[in-house]
Amino acid sequence: MAKLYGKEELDLTLQYALMHHIRATASIRSILDKKLYLQKPVNNSVASESLFNNHDNLRGNIYH
Repeated sequence: MAKLYGKEELDLTLQYALMHHIRATASIRSILDKKLYLQKPVNNSVASESLFNNHDNLRGNIYH
């Protein structure tokens, strides 16, 4: 795969795969094809808080 995609791209892909517990060769090839290793990691807890806790139209706990 390093000959086809490049050593740096393969290294980045393997780091991405390790972070996401991916071990299958087909999945690693898919990551390389889609260049998923270029995406920045997203912290889901921060994203959830900003999406659901700061909306002006949410009702308080007094509504049933």
